[in-house]
Amino acid sequence: MIRSCFVTGTDVAVGKTLVASALVNRLRNHGVHTVGMKPVATGATLEQGRWRQSDLEQLAKEGSFAFPGRVLSPYIFAQESAPQEAAQMAGVQMRIEEMVDAFDVLATWADVIVVDADRDFLDPLGADFDTADLARALDLPVILVVGITSGCIERALLTAQALRARGLELAGWVANIMDADPTQAQQHMDALGQQLQAPCLARIPRLDSPQAAAVAAQFPFDALLAALRR
Repeated sequence: MIRSCFVTGTDVAVGKTLVASALVNRLRNHGVHTVGMKPVATGATLEQGRWRQSDLEQLAKEGSFAFPGRVLSPYIFAQESAPQEAAQMAGVQMRIEEMVDAFDVLATWADVIVVDADRDFLDPLGADFDTADLARALDLPVILVVGITSGCIERALLTAQALRARGLELAGWVANIMDADPTQAQQHMDALGQQLQAPCLARIPRLDSPQAAAVAAQFPFDALLAALRR
C-alpha cells in the first residue's frame, strides 16, 4: 500500500506546489487514485462566486478526480501573505481539526493524498499549531523540497533536523536545481546526499517552462514507491 505524503520545503519559492503536482501526476499515471490537497491557500480571487487560486488549480488539474478548490482546501484567503496573517485579516481562526476532516473526506475517494504545505516548514497556522503539528496529526511522512542554490545545505539540514525533532519521518527529498552553475549545484547535491540520511527521489533540472508532467518524469517510480510504501 502506498502512503499519502506531506510536501514541505526549505524556503518559500522552492517549488513545493510544482513538486506536489508532479507527484500527483506520477502516481495517477501509474493507476493510483491520487489527489493533491493544500490545507491553506492564500492569494485567491473570488470569481462568479467561486474561489480561484493558482496552486489549487495546478493540483486539481493533475488529480484523479475533478474536485473544486474548496474541496482541496478548507481555508482559502484573498490576502497574499503567510497563512496565519491571511486568516487574521479575514477574521478567521483556523482549526487543525477542520484540516484533518478535509483530508479524511478526500481519503474516502483517493488512495493517496499529496498534501502541499504552504510556505516554510514550522510556519504557524493557528494560535497553537503549525505545519509540523498538522503533519503529525495527519500521520504522514514528509518529502522535503530543497532549492539547490547558495546556502541550501545548511537550510536543508536544519529543516531535516527540525522535522525529526518533532517526531516526523523524512521519507525523501527532492533537489530543485535553481543554481545556474552546474558544478556548484552538483557539489551541493552530493553533500546533501551524504548528510540528509534520506533518499533523493528526484533531481529537477532548470526548466524554461516548468510543468507537472515534465517534473513527474524526473521521479523514478520504483524509488518513489519504496519511499511511500507502508
